[in-house]
Amino acid sequence: MRTEIFGIHTPGDSLVHRTPPGVKILAVLLLSLIPLVVRSPWVTLGGLAIALIVLFTSRVPVRRWLPLAWPVVFILVVVVIYQGIHGRVDLMVVVPGNVLAALYLARALVLTTSGPDLLDAMSRVLPERVALAVALMLRSIPQILDAMGTVRDAARARGLGRNPIANLAPVIVHAIALAQVTGEALVARGLGESDMLE
Repeated sequence: MRTEIFGIHTPGDSLVHRTPPGVKILAVLLLSLIPLVVRSPWVTLGGLAIALIVLFTSRVPVRRWLPLAWPVVFILVVVVIYQGIHGRVDLMVVVPGNVLAALYLARALVLTTSGPDLLDAMSRVLPERVALAVALMLRSIPQILDAMGTVRDAARARGLGRNPIANLAPVIVHAIALAQVTGEALVARGLGESDMLE
């Protein structure tokens, strides 16, 4: 089973689901920024605890939000080792903890808010095209990560697990194809290239 980095909307009737999208977006921003500014292990752990509590109370199945994609795990492990080598025990908690807290808060937002509602809420505080760009990013990243996993498995099956061309070339082709399809969809909705450059 592939792990979506932000998750996919899961309908429900929990308090988290019923909270207005704008309030959830503001809460995610505040709870993600405060630990970055304060840079305290206790504040980081508090933010992570809040994120997990919100996800538990959303009643979304744990298997939908707890697992982490392998690139995320790899990056977090590298960060912990790097900070440990430099003797920064506090940053071994703060840096990866802040990433995890922000990721799980983003998952809580995406899992409990439908795409149209999320885009509509962002459009109220951001220019429409910026909000659309964010929505496209949220949709594209999981698809590209999923393609990376599929290509990696296929390369291993052919004995090419360590071949960079076998691992990267199909992902690049997939990303280009995704961009072309997205561009055609935007043009069909009246957001052609000339319109986007205005």
